[in-house]
Amino acid sequence: MAAFHRHLIPTLLVALVLVHAGCLTLKKYPDLPPAQLDPAPPRPIMTALPPMSEGRGTRGGGHATRDTQRATVRPPPASSGMADLIMGRAPPSPPPPVMPPTTFPSLGKTNTPVVQPLEKPVPAVAKPWKDPTTHAVLSSATTLPLSFRQIIAMQTLLDRQHVSCNCADGKIGSRTQAALRAFQKMRGLKITGEPNAATLAALGDLDAAFTSYTITADDHAQLTQNPTTWLGRSQAQRLGYQTILEAVAERGHATQQAIRDLNPQVAVWPDPPVGTTLTLPDASPAAALPHAARIRISILNKLVRVFDGAGGQIAQFPCSIARDPAKREPCEISVAVVAPNPNYTFDPALFSEEPESRTIKTKLIIPPGPRNPVGAAWVGLSKTGYGMHGTPKPEDIGKTESHGCFRLANWNAQKLLRIVDVGTPVSVEE
Repeated sequence: MAAFHRHLIPTLLVALVLVHAGCLTLKKYPDLPPAQLDPAPPRPIMTALPPMSEGRGTRGGGHATRDTQRATVRPPPASSGMADLIMGRAPPSPPPPVMPPTTFPSLGKTNTPVVQPLEKPVPAVAKPWKDPTTHAVLSSATTLPLSFRQIIAMQTLLDRQHVSCNCADGKIGSRTQAALRAFQKMRGLKITGEPNAATLAALGDLDAAFTSYTITADDHAQLTQNPTTWLGRSQAQRLGYQTILEAVAERGHATQQAIRDLNPQVAVWPDPPVGTTLTLPDASPAAALPHAARIRISILNKLVRVFDGAGGQIAQFPCSIARDPAKREPCEISVAVVAPNPNYTFDPALFSEEPESRTIKTKLIIPPGPRNPVGAAWVGLSKTGYGMHGTPKPEDIGKTESHGCFRLANWNAQKLLRIVDVGTPVSVEE
């Protein structure tokens, strides 16, 4: 420090001499602007590298494209170094995104996790059917070899559910199979048309299908002698049952032979004496039928099917159809008139095949009764010549043809009459 002071004074003296001699001049520089409080931010560093695309190329040999007109220079993410970007090195991988929860709890409520069972619940098994004779327990799918009496009972229980086999006869024929299929469908059972254990369990106790009836003097008093000619019938007061066997068979919705077979102890047929006790099928309905919303008649299957307002089938009855093909064409019609216990107008022009009709020059009024040509009920339809009605011969339903109407057993025609109104739609189908 002392050496510096020793040289400082001679140096200043030399400088003053040079300035005085004109060998050294001093120049004044312009004033600098005052410092700014907020300096401008630095300009971003521009590089020759293209901006990095956020997307990647497609698989399978495809390539990614970018819109150069829309490309912008974006500042690098805070997590990547600028030197890495300039030098072309791959930036570090970003941390995995945080996914939102799949469900959000409601305010004031707690979410209770749903625990799925490891195994599906086992469906309830239908109560097994026990053979009342052998007491053997059978599986629901087993087709049962039923006895004559058991078949009569099954047919009767189907009738109670308004699914008719026509006349109970102790045989499993086509009409009984059709009734079984309808009942199985209505009850949600497997449709087989066979009397399996599940179907019999749904029908109920077979032993409860019978009742006892004792013949009275009034039953005999109501029997009538029905003329065989049209003119003779028109002169009768009533066309009733001609034998006790006819009356009790219709009471039990059965064939006359089935009534005989159920009562082998009876020695006098067809008119057992007063006081004779008979075993009859108890065909009283299990429940009243709901109102019919639509009726569908199948010409091919010879069936009248009844449906409710929801489209579910509620009843089925076998029928006979018209002999004339022109009167069994598919059509949409409706109920036009209903008449319980009707009389019948005989038109000889409609019975030209009968010799008696050629001798009758006018229409005849046939009195009412269960043996009237249209039986115990008449449901007229809106198409001329069409109607649904009863019959004097219930055992012939489905076996013979009518003159233009749909003929049913009296008990089924009476059921139908009680659940329809004028205007109820009727579909006649193939």
